[in-house]
Amino acid sequence: MWKSITSLLAISLLTSCTNYQAESFTVNSVDVYAAESHVSSQVQVAPLSADSPGQNSIFCRGLNKAVYLPNKTTFVHYIEDALKSTLIQANRYNEQATNQLRGTITLVDFNTTAGRWHLVGKFNINNSIPVTIDGVYSFPSAWDNELACQNAAAAFNQAVGNFIHDIFAEPKLQSALKNTV
Repeated sequence: MWKSITSLLAISLLTSCTNYQAESFTVNSVDVYAAESHVSSQVQVAPLSADSPGQNSIFCRGLNKAVYLPNKTTFVHYIEDALKSTLIQANRYNEQATNQLRGTITLVDFNTTAGRWHLVGKFNINNSIPVTIDGVYSFPSAWDNELACQNAAAAFNQAVGNFIHDIFAEPKLQSALKNTV
């Protein structure tokens, strides 16, 4: 009897430590169109920096579980790769371009009660004045902790896509690109 209780306890502990993994970034046609429409010339993406450069997870609802990115990559690296992927799909990315997008990710967080991701960063083209992009992106909330945390993980890909759209649509960054061509 003690063996079965011990086994159930061990299984319970192991399953309670399961984390939630966000999806790999996938470029969608809306983001590609935004890049094609708003980015007027070839751009390279400088390595992004972050206020929390090693952050690769966020604990969910005070549980002993966290939302991680694929391969436990950092949030800043995920966003940098997403920017590059989107520009490549839009035929606007070039490693040798004279225009360089630079940025610092200052906040990556979510709130499962409100059902939203909050992403903030400062970006500039070459030496232009940095512009703050502050985006809040909604996802379905839930009373159930498991479902709420799963929803947060599942929504990160789209939140990043929307964040990138906001970066490309920023008039001051568009102007900086036009002024350096």
